[in-house]
Amino acid sequence: YDWDVGNEAFMPNGLIAATVWSNALGFGYIQTAFPVERTADPGTLLFYNDYNLEFAGAKQDSAFTLASDFKTRGVPIDGFRIQSH
Repeated sequence: YDWDVGNEAFMPNGLIAATVWSNALGFGYIQTAFPVERTADPGTLLFYNDYNLEFAGAKQDSAFTLASDFKTRGVPIDGFRIQSH
């Protein structure tokens, strides 16, 4: 039904988080992951998931900029998820 394709890519200060993926492939990995997943499973919804996106600030700004950039360039993203445990 759906996938969290991008997850916790930004630190609270809005900078790119150092993860296994970003360290190995650079931040462009997240842009690559969305169309790859859409091709692999065309019927699913694709989401970016993160915590604290409900609060205004640098992290929210970075995530929204990412989504806006994706939409402008035709990278498939269907929405955001606000992580809560």
